[in-house]
Amino acid sequence: MNRQVTSGRGNVTFRSGPAVHGFTLIEILIALVVLAVTGLALSSALGNVAFQTWSLERRTAAHWVAENHLVRAQLAGWDADAPLEVGRQSETVVLSRRRWRVRQSISETGQPSFWRVEIEVSELVDNQEVGPLGRLVGFVGRR
Repeated sequence: MNRQVTSGRGNVTFRSGPAVHGFTLIEILIALVVLAVTGLALSSALGNVAFQTWSLERRTAAHWVAENHLVRAQLAGWDADAPLEVGRQSETVVLSRRRWRVRQSISETGQPSFWRVEIEVSELVDNQEVGPLGRLVGFVGRR
């Protein structure tokens, strides 16, 4: 039932009966779909960031292993009692609570006072190699 009242500003109509407030079921469903799609996109993006961070950490640790082996080769190059041997060798090391397979190849260069050292690092996961995750080539001077 509507009632009209006249005031100084003009006619005002009042509506009596139940007032309609809130959202319809369709509006709520649309809002839920929008929230679900946004949440799905956000969780997917966060998963990608987490994977990239883990991958970067793993490659960084592999590079550290390679750098450590190059320094060991440089120190051995200066040791007259145990000089470097030309050829390939492989060993397993542990860094950051992970096991790494290190393959090292030492070869002659055109210069008699230098060796070429190539290092390749893979991670050992359940005794399976993953990688190579890091590679490093350096030159070691002879004493």
